[in-house]
Amino acid sequence: MSLAGHLQHPCPIPITELIDLDRHPIDRPNSPEYSSMVAEARKKLVEDGCAVIAQLLASAALPIMSAEIRQIRPFLHESKIPINPYFSEGDPTLPADHAINTFIERSGGFIPRDAFDATSAIDAIYQWPPLLAFIADCLELPQIHCFADPLAGLTINVLDPGQQFAWHYDTNDFAVTILVDKASKGGLFQYSPNIRSADNENFEGVKACQDEDLTTV
Repeated sequence: MSLAGHLQHPCPIPITELIDLDRHPIDRPNSPEYSSMVAEARKKLVEDGCAVIAQLLASAALPIMSAEIRQIRPFLHESKIPINPYFSEGDPTLPADHAINTFIERSGGFIPRDAFDATSAIDAIYQWPPLLAFIADCLELPQIHCFADPLAGLTINVLDPGQQFAWHYDTNDFAVTILVDKASKGGLFQYSPNIRSADNENFEGVKACQDEDLTTV
């Protein structure tokens, strides 16, 4: 694996200026450092279902990405709807305070993939083959591909002051996110590891999170 994969993308910024490859040599899959990163990510995923790779991006990348997002913000689609953790309708056969019948406001917006310019630095990172291979290794998958959906393939989630993404289960097998602009206040990403299993939905535990009992968070 080499840096050559990036040459196919029209972004004028070299990938070495977007991803900190000295700290995270994901372009060198045969190196001990790469193996160590993958092992640590796999360990965290097994332990609690979430792996954080700190300082993945080069120091100059975040301002570039932030400016790019501001430029395409006019394409933002906003919504404000009540959801339960399952993105489902309520169940009238269950108590009114059941987790399935507890709806909390989800508000915010997203910028779809078709808003990105062909030379987008964000898109260049998203499509870089060594990064895809690294994520696949962390997930213990033989290979992954970029999502071909022209809208949902690559999205920017935007939360303005007072907005929130309520407790929910992702409907994807996995998700990869990059924090671009850190909130000046609030903006916490919270999750409850292993809160349910294949044979136990643990509705009581889910309801506790909805009621702001953060014991398992």
